[in-house]
Amino acid sequence: MGLLAAGMKALLARQAAAAAGPLPLTYSRASTGQSVGLTNAWPGTSEFTRETKTPGASVSTAERDYLVPVASLVLGGSRTLPQKGDQVTDPNVLDPQTGLPMVFELMTSNGEPVWRFSDQQRTLYRCHTKRVT
Repeated sequence: MGLLAAGMKALLARQAAAAAGPLPLTYSRASTGQSVGLTNAWPGTSEFTRETKTPGASVSTAERDYLVPVASLVLGGSRTLPQKGDQVTDPNVLDPQTGLPMVFELMTSNGEPVWRFSDQQRTLYRCHTKRVT
């Protein structure tokens, strides 16, 4: 299949998926082999800025976050806190080379914790991730 045809096929698949609505994310913890499908979580972004050694210069990075309702993060029958190394598989974001869902891992960035609460009521986790596949 030619490159243009493959690109058009991927575009049509993305448009069909968007019309059907977002697919559930899968949140998994490799250390226990447990996972949960999340139908009510969604992506977000965080921008981090750090100063450099050069006066007046800084480096900004934007990363993909996932907002996960506290009540939905249940592994092994119990509510749990997000942990470093947990992964989110997002079937709504496909790798352009393979067509497979991208996987994002919870990681620290610029000295920030892996997660924080995203609202004053503490009903949402904001999980900071980086793409691993």
